[in-house]
Amino acid sequence: MKIRTTFIIIFLLSAVLLSSCRSRRGTKQQRQAYNTEDQMEKDSEQASEDFREYHYDLQADKTQEMMKASKKRNKKLKKSKREPFFKRLFGGKSKGCN
Repeated sequence: MKIRTTFIIIFLLSAVLLSSCRSRRGTKQQRQAYNTEDQMEKDSEQASEDFREYHYDLQADKTQEMMKASKKRNKKLKKSKREPFFKRLFGGKSKGCN
């Protein structure tokens, strides 16, 4: 009897969770708008990265070395200021229903 009620409760909870994930998907137009917005974001990031690379290539060799050292030093400083591992692992955004 106890196993049966546990099974029913688990089944009902999973049905509720699945229905809530499906309701968040939105209409076809909303998904399409989200996809185009996401694509525009990716394009702008790519353009920014291309410009950064172009700017780096324009610099003299000494300046490139200095920029590389500065980037390495900055990365090291940021790494020391990161949040703890478990907070990064469990404290982030929910990735379940998107």
